[in-house]
Amino acid sequence: MSTPTTPELLTTQEAAVILRRHPSTITRYVERGELAAVKAPGAPLLIPRSSIDEYLARYMVAANPPPPPAPRAPRPIPDDRQRLRDEFPHLVRDARRSA
Repeated sequence: MSTPTTPELLTTQEAAVILRRHPSTITRYVERGELAAVKAPGAPLLIPRSSIDEYLARYMVAANPPPPPAPRAPRPIPDDRQRLRDEFPHLVRDARRSA
């Protein structure tokens, strides 16, 4: 005959230590639905350890993230003088006229 297992329940203080957050932040996570919790009248807020594990898997970034993608090759820069000639032809002196 198997006995039912009870989930490990943590106080907001204990959850705060695990998640490295302030206890009031843990309470806010519960209010927003990011962490599941049990609240009995006159008892402290209790958070199942499984809820903490799910939160860590969902929201925490890996300690060793994969490297970023390789940067793309830079676009060639056109010759500035040619670009200026193309954009402002009225400012370019005609070498044949000035000679």
